[in-house]
Amino acid sequence: MREFSFHWNGIHHTIYDDSPPFIVAEIGHNHGGNLQTCIDIIKAAKSSGCHAVKLQKRNNKKLYTTGLYHTVYDNRNSYGYTYGEHREALEFDAAEYHEIIRFCKDIDIVFFATAFDEDSVDFLCDRDIPIIKVQSGDCENIKLLKYISKTLKPCIISTGGTEYPTIAKAKKAFEHNNFAFLHCVSQYPTPDGAVNLLAIDKLREKNKNNIIGFSSHSNGVLAGVAAYMRGAKIIEQHFTIDRTMKGSDHAMSLDPRGMAKLCSYLKRIRKMQFPPSARKRNLEEERKQSLKLRKAMYLNKKIKEGYKFCIHDIDIKSPGALDAYSVGNIYTIGGKVADRDYEAGQLITKEIYNNFK
Repeated sequence: MREFSFHWNGIHHTIYDDSPPFIVAEIGHNHGGNLQTCIDIIKAAKSSGCHAVKLQKRNNKKLYTTGLYHTVYDNRNSYGYTYGEHREALEFDAAEYHEIIRFCKDIDIVFFATAFDEDSVDFLCDRDIPIIKVQSGDCENIKLLKYISKTLKPCIISTGGTEYPTIAKAKKAFEHNNFAFLHCVSQYPTPDGAVNLLAIDKLREKNKNNIIGFSSHSNGVLAGVAAYMRGAKIIEQHFTIDRTMKGSDHAMSLDPRGMAKLCSYLKRIRKMQFPPSARKRNLEEERKQSLKLRKAMYLNKKIKEGYKFCIHDIDIKSPGALDAYSVGNIYTIGGKVADRDYEAGQLITKEIYNNFK
């Protein structure tokens, strides 16, 4: 059985194949390095209906080469003159993480983060983060995956730009099986023709004991809803409180109105699928509503007791009736004998039919 489980705020959470969708608001660096902005985004995510929020954690000086760290990064989305300054401005320190975690627990929303390096894994584990996220670019980083595995933390791995053999190797790097794979496409934003939702089916086929999810980089809510329909149980979506804010991810992120719509659609889709069955059924409520459209069998003449029926004694007319004997059985009446007198226009109910001789 597929499952993914974690502990948060004193509660054990498990995601199964028949669980409601687990909706994650990817904040990333949309907070701009401002703690209050981050708190405001988290609050909006909770109000929109999300189950979790996610940040990103980096040790920038160890993560990037000296050349990249000191490269000039002067553009409209930059928070510093060099790329290193830009990235440092977007990092929260231990005290800020403490405030973020406290706030998430207070409003009862799950908090976790992506670890881009081993130092960040340690930083997050020291704060008892319930889940470690792995970004797509590290799906082939076996050293980092093994390091995360040693922590025994549940892990969610994105698979953008990654082929199935690489995903299989990533799976083998773990000493436990408590992880989930997210299908995604590392194209920002992802055009409709590149979303490739059929990959969710393939990931489910190849990982029968693991929950499969979807990390959307598409504009709008449609891709997330469609992914859930294909079996994605974790839906991750970039999120902001203002799509016009400074930063490269805001334009492709959902705002509170869009996220609320996504959460609402996912809840409605789940109701439309439950109970999960492909069997066509004639529901009681459905029968009541369809009586005017359905038909029933009525006698077209007066009948005496002992009369032997033929099909020409029956008219099929509207309306139908909940207790009517199905018009599909009209050919079973021929040859039956009336148990008593009947007036013209008599509805043939199941009870009446069963009294025929």
